Amino acid sequence: MAAILTLTPLALAIGQGSGIQQPLDIVIIAGLLLQYPLVLLAMPPLVRLTASRPALQPTVT
Repeated sequence: MAAILTLTPLALAIGQGSGIQQPLDIVIIAGLLLQYPLVLLAMPPLVRLTASRPALQPTVT
């Protein structure tokens, strides 16, 4: 969350040279904002699915 707040002024900047940095800042903020719901909502069911599956046993020949 701190990274989002730190990058917000850079993403909103309109000064000289901001045209180069602004798209990168917007993409980073969007990625961080999408990461939180993904980790909180999608990861727990995936962990439950993989944890309930028995581990594969190596075959000895």
